Amino acid sequence: MTETTLPTMPGMLSFEDPVGVLSAAGVIWHEPIKENSVICRVHLPLGWSKVKVSGVTFSLLDDKGRERATTFESSQPFITLSRRFRVTRIHEREQGKDQNPGEIVACVRGENGIVLHMTQAFLVTHCRTEDDQHELRERVEDEAREWLDQHYPNWRDAGAYWE
Repeated sequence: MTETTLPTMPGMLSFEDPVGVLSAAGVIWHEPIKENSVICRVHLPLGWSKVKVSGVTFSLLDDKGRERATTFESSQPFITLSRRFRVTRIHEREQGKDQNPGEIVACVRGENGIVLHMTQAFLVTHCRTEDDQHELRERVEDEAREWLDQHYPNWRDAGAYWE
C-alpha cells in the first residue's frame, strides 16, 4: 500500500461522499495532517497512485490506470470523484475529415476515453442564435444520458461499475 494525502472535502457544488466512496474501493483514511485540516493521510490500495497533473491538480488512479478522483490541493483543497462512464460532446474540430463541418454529437465514454455510444449528429449551422446552439448541445447530451440510464442505470454513482 502506498501512503499519501488526500482532501476529504468534495467540490463546492457536490453532495458526494468521497471518503465513503473511496473507502469502499479500498482507500484507508487516517488522521488529518494537522488540526482543523481537510487533508488526511491515506493508504491507497495496491497498485493505486496519486499523480500530479499540473500545478495543484492531482489524479487518483486505480490499479488499472483509471482515474477515480481528481484533487485540487490549493488554499481551499477539495476532491472530485470520477464516474466510470461520462457524457462528452464532440465538435467538428475533434471529428475526422469525413465528418460534416458544424456537426455536433454527444458520446458516452468509458475507461481511457473509449467511445461506447454516439448520438445522432446535428448541425450547429442550422441554429440561428447562441440560445439555439445551447439548447442543441443540451439535447444531444440528454440523449446520451438517456442511453446511459437504459444500459447502466447507476452510472451517476461514483462507486458503480468499476469492477
